[in-house]
Amino acid sequence: MKSHTGGKPRHPFTPHIKIIQVPNSKTVFAICKWCKLKHGKVYAIENTQCVNKKDRLRSHFQNCINFKAAITKSEYENLMQITKPKKKKASKSAVSNNLPSASKSDLQGNIYF
Repeated sequence: MKSHTGGKPRHPFTPHIKIIQVPNSKTVFAICKWCKLKHGKVYAIENTQCVNKKDRLRSHFQNCINFKAAITKSEYENLMQITKPKKKKASKSAVSNNLPSASKSDLQGNIYF
């Protein structure tokens, strides 16, 4: 992989995609390099084009037989492991909702004036 300086780091799928810039659009699309080699650019654009985001590409590559045929099994498993979505942290409201709730009578019994 080429060295990268500044900005966000490249995702691990970069060597396996071809970037497509759509005129008059800020959105960057990607097509599967292996589908393009096997079926041609038109097929790849019509059938594999997706937004150049790691989760979208991971979804395509999980089902792409051309991708699986082009790389080794260990390389495939490694890519799927390192691009696995991270667990989201619980929000404060979710944490507080899991706390036992006190009834009104319990609270009134502990109030002193």
